[in-house]
Amino acid sequence: PSVTASDAVMFVIEARDRFGHPLHDPAGHLRFGVEVQSLETGIFIPGSVSSNREHCKAVCCYDATKVGNYLIHVYQLGVMVDGIRQNGRVPIGGSPFPVVVKAGPLDAYCTRGTGPGLT
Repeated sequence: PSVTASDAVMFVIEARDRFGHPLHDPAGHLRFGVEVQSLETGIFIPGSVSSNREHCKAVCCYDATKVGNYLIHVYQLGVMVDGIRQNGRVPIGGSPFPVVVKAGPLDAYCTRGTGPGLT
């Protein structure tokens, strides 16, 4: 998929069990993380995640101001195994997600004219 360059891009993670049923996590045990990897430089930049514990959804945002090709890595953090929180992270299904950031529309205010005919 592609997005248009802007200040921030948003998407939602909806936690589900292995049968595809939506989860509820009022205690806040489920946590997620997002990183954006530039395919041009290989650099990873963290995104932001804001969780809604009651509905077990997380709103994620990342900076999409630079045109290019990226991979969006989405992880579950601190996975619970037999009731014990483990360190580390596990990619969610489909992660990493390829994204192309395309140039945004012309901004007339930021556009400048130069040359001998204008001076």
